[in-house]
Amino acid sequence: MTIDWNIGIGAYHESDRVSHSKLRDFAEFGPAYYLARYLTKTVGRRPRTPAMFFGDQFEEFVQRPASFKQRYEIEPEDLDLRKTKEDKCRVEHWKAMYKERPGDIITMDNYRSMEAMLGALREHELGTKLVAASVEQPTILVDHEPFGLQARPDWLCLEGVPETNGVPFSLDLKTCESLTDLMNARSIVRYGYHSQAAMVQRCLAVNGFEECRSFLFAVEKTYPHRAAVIEIEQDLLAVGDEWVQRRLGELARCYLERKWERVIQGITKVGKPSWLSTDAA
Repeated sequence: MTIDWNIGIGAYHESDRVSHSKLRDFAEFGPAYYLARYLTKTVGRRPRTPAMFFGDQFEEFVQRPASFKQRYEIEPEDLDLRKTKEDKCRVEHWKAMYKERPGDIITMDNYRSMEAMLGALREHELGTKLVAASVEQPTILVDHEPFGLQARPDWLCLEGVPETNGVPFSLDLKTCESLTDLMNARSIVRYGYHSQAAMVQRCLAVNGFEECRSFLFAVEKTYPHRAAVIEIEQDLLAVGDEWVQRRLGELARCYLERKWERVIQGITKVGKPSWLSTDAA
């Protein structure tokens, strides 16, 4: 049990410990996928969407600017389809780079959005204060049978600040289409931000920090790039923790019984969800 302030992001992802993202894959794609992806490592990462790439790129843009400059290629501002031979060659060159390195190439439009989004975050007085009081991307490690656990919030403050009444807090950077969908909890539940925060709290509690507040530092990807600090309250965190506990139990059984099913036995029944109205159907 420890909090390591020096583990790099690459080492974190290569670790055999169970993280929230691995647990989400286990829940969504099943035991057989988890075995092949993370234990035998016979399959690679699932295809990532442009939104996922953008989120990764923006996180590095905000938190690791020196690494961002080294890793990413920004599309030249004057790149166009003019009819000179030189310009055609440049266009073909960038098309090839997009195809071969989809996660490492950033369009000029996306880069300008990132600059505007970062500007919005910096305008948020409380958000910048919480960031300044925190340590960036620590790794919280927990011994857990039959596997270890790990969590990695974007920022963590164990001393708290006056605005949190001295209570420790975690803060995670999130990009979104609409702050409204975060504030009504729809996107928080859809993307598992409540269970991600619950995983952090669970790991911190084992390390002796039983009280912790969980914040999202969120910014919209489109104009006007509104930014907000959103707290995930304890009733929603409790739902997330129930999910974490249930999935950890299911994963533990796979380890202990050495059964990694790819078939969901029996009949899975699907009824009318609470959100579906007769008109919508």
